[in-house]
Amino acid sequence: MTATQRISRLLVPGLVASSMVVPRPAGAQTPPASAPVGVDGMSIVLALGLIALFGLAIVVGVKLYDWRLRLADEDMMLEARVSDVLMSDPTLAGFPVAAHVERTGWSETAPTHVEVTGTVTSPLLVSRALKLVTQEVLPVRPSAKIESHLDVDPAYRRVA
Repeated sequence: MTATQRISRLLVPGLVASSMVVPRPAGAQTPPASAPVGVDGMSIVLALGLIALFGLAIVVGVKLYDWRLRLADEDMMLEARVSDVLMSDPTLAGFPVAAHVERTGWSETAPTHVEVTGTVTSPLLVSRALKLVTQEVLPVRPSAKIESHLDVDPAYRRVA
């Protein structure tokens, strides 16, 4: 068998089968359903209202986020001021005493919680640290609550 015979043997049944497909007459096709041509005014008003509502939601969200960041910045500034006072005091220098400031709400008048942590060698240093924190925090935030988590360890060695 030659190559031409092999090709014709493979192609002829496919050509015969494809020629047997009978096309449908053009009249039997159904026309596509037509969509409404006009857009009424109510749908335009509704679309513009939704766009305005989404825009307003974005603006309010950004404002709330900005307000929260501003309050957090104020807390960090107060925390830095308290830390500077604690580090600059000669009796507390070299002791790991730190303060963490946190506001308990979203308003500017929300109570502030100040937590003083660290290790000192005597109860006198604890009272000195709390006095310094109180002097720094209460004029700025009179409703602040100062909580001491200072440990007294007489064997602790001061870092020079």
